[in-house]
Amino acid sequence: MTNRDLILESIKKNKPEFQRLPEIPNFPASRQSLVDLFVDAAQKSGTHIITKEFELNQWIKTQYPKNARILSLVTELEGSVYPDPDLQPKDLKHIDLAVIKSPLGVAENGAIWLSEADCRWRILPFISEHLLIFLDRNKIVENMHLAYDSIRIDRTGFGVFIGGPSKTADIEQSLVVGAQGSRSHSIFLM
Repeated sequence: MTNRDLILESIKKNKPEFQRLPEIPNFPASRQSLVDLFVDAAQKSGTHIITKEFELNQWIKTQYPKNARILSLVTELEGSVYPDPDLQPKDLKHIDLAVIKSPLGVAENGAIWLSEADCRWRILPFISEHLLIFLDRNKIVENMHLAYDSIRIDRTGFGVFIGGPSKTADIEQSLVVGAQGSRSHSIFLM
């Protein structure tokens, strides 16, 4: 018997007993408004929250010059770049602002859910300089347990929870925002 066979045989003999996964309890609902919890958590992660349509229009005018490359995947806001389905991911690298509608927000951490169906190109929320998310305030759930219960990753093959702009720090604790994703993250609560 070879060493390989001995090792594999030993592994087969020493399998631990099967253990059921623990039951996840129903966590008590918060008495605070889910929208308030979401806004508080999102702002702590560096997200800019917009709650009124006139604020949204004003914010876009002040943040982005007229020649900004805005790719909008929402009908409520017109962009300056047509979201042509034939665009290749490499063609998205010059997008200043990507505008995407999220089907779900999580109050406990201020994260939003995006699937490939929501953003067309899975790279879009990460390659654009800035990210603006449209979120229906009635689509906010309390915690990640409820969020996972409501998503269907098997339908799209890709999905991601995003909480705030990209952040990373090195061993010297130098914080860099926007190194692996958008430099800013804004949410318009509809």
